[in-house]
Amino acid sequence: EHTFFHEFMKRVQRSHRSVFLMTETQAQMEQLTDYLKEVYSDKIRLCGGYVIEECMGDVEDVVNEINSVMPHVILSLLPTPMQENFIYGHRKMLNAKVWFGIGEDNAVLSVKPSPRKLYRKLIVRRKMKQQIQNYETTDDGE
Repeated sequence: EHTFFHEFMKRVQRSHRSVFLMTETQAQMEQLTDYLKEVYSDKIRLCGGYVIEECMGDVEDVVNEINSVMPHVILSLLPTPMQENFIYGHRKMLNAKVWFGIGEDNAVLSVKPSPRKLYRKLIVRRKMKQQIQNYETTDDGE
């Protein structure tokens, strides 16, 4: 169920880290940004993105764009040989702390939170709200 990816993204979200997106096509970029907004509800700090097929000049322009926004994490949907070649060729120039490569496998993006997890969140939220209300009413009466 891609638990590591989801836990990693939750940690990025809690730590208020910036994320730079890298994809091969514009369709992948749209899919990735829509997924992150839907699942993590705009709490992921996206600082930029780059679509490789739109690269007009040198690939080092991509490195310059990444370094200009100084992201903590680069989230990549590049295909396997392209991603490894890019990292190997530019690893000394990239200032990002983490490169998280998903690859072309969009199975990570198709996983939505299960209804059971959403139901548990609602129950926990309701219990917390009730506890706060109980605390406030007992505090006011004394």
